[in-house]
Amino acid sequence: QYTNVTDAIAAAIAGDTLYIHGTNFNYGSFTIDKQLTLIGSGHRPQNQNANASIVDIVTFGSGSSGSSVIGFIAERFTSSNTGVANIYIARNLISVQVSSTGTSNSDWTIDGNIFTSSGLNISESSISTNTNWRMLNNIFNGYMQSMNASYSYFFNNHFFLNGDPIASSVTNCYF
Repeated sequence: QYTNVTDAIAAAIAGDTLYIHGTNFNYGSFTIDKQLTLIGSGHRPQNQNANASIVDIVTFGSGSSGSSVIGFIAERFTSSNTGVANIYIARNLISVQVSSTGTSNSDWTIDGNIFTSSGLNISESSISTNTNWRMLNNIFNGYMQSMNASYSYFFNNHFFLNGDPIASSVTNCYF
């Protein structure tokens, strides 16, 4: 048992699963620097306690390839590192975006999330060396831009933006 996520990550070894309890408090921001699976209580838990696991910014750092983050209320998921691969972001309520400003970040799966912002929801910052991003079963209330990863796929998503959900520089995507 740890009182914050940063200490739990520091104590974990690669391959561990961390269960992050729902609470009235925000766990803040943290960086994942090894392969971990983080599981929250879900963004709308249906139990007696009914508290969600709330975080600000989850950063995928060097060494985080193969990590999964499931069941949080989060502001954003991001990485500015090179070579962060096989990231799984699922069943979260995301108030801002998922983004990557690093190069060679491949095989990211964004699955079953709800994006509440009417602003930028997905961005790869014009990085054409990123490959094979998959967005499936999400609800997008905003738009995407700078999606240039080779072989980016959008399957079974809903776009609710009143306007164009694709801003600028979106190439190599399959809808």
